[in-house]
Amino acid sequence: MSFYTVEWSPGIVFLGVVLPILIVPGFALIALMVVVAAALAVVVAALLGIPYLLVRTLRRSLDEARRPVTRPAPIATAIARPATAVHR
Repeated sequence: MSFYTVEWSPGIVFLGVVLPILIVPGFALIALMVVVAAALAVVVAALLGIPYLLVRTLRRSLDEARRPVTRPAPIATAIARPATAVHR
């Protein structure tokens, strides 16, 4: 059994929101202002986030450059060390 009201609900909600915006010019202007405000908020957030991300990336790369590289011991010395410790 299928419930068509559930399937049609998104379309009805979409028409209920979009249709008044298209019919009434005042609503269209308000909707345009909301979209512009949201876009402006995204641009401001991106502009404020860029310096933070740039500094964080530079600090990480400088930290990795300053950190000494620890190389594992060659296998021969790793095997030989326990043998010398046992013979002492």
